[in-house]
Amino acid sequence: MSRSNFIDSAWKDRGAAAQMMGRIFSAIATQPTEQGALNQLHAATAPIVRGGDFFGPSGSGERKGNVTPVEASNEAKDPTVGKRLWSAAEKLTGVTYL
Repeated sequence: MSRSNFIDSAWKDRGAAAQMMGRIFSAIATQPTEQGALNQLHAATAPIVRGGDFFGPSGSGERKGNVTPVEASNEAKDPTVGKRLWSAAEKLTGVTYL
């Protein structure tokens, strides 16, 4: 998980105590936005990456840390979910591949 202004936005309508808890959670359980982007950048540009590889943070629970190969989630392995995602991407971009 990456730290961003979304976290503050999510807690802005809650009380002061909840806002403080959100900030504490963010500081403990998230990483800077720039570090969070490294997983996608690595997957898109590293010459050693092969189709089907997944990358995420190396830390506890894969929440923060350096880029490392990780196991794909069950959803990522589900062909039905993949077809739905591909269909949505084609619809949103207007680009269709045969």
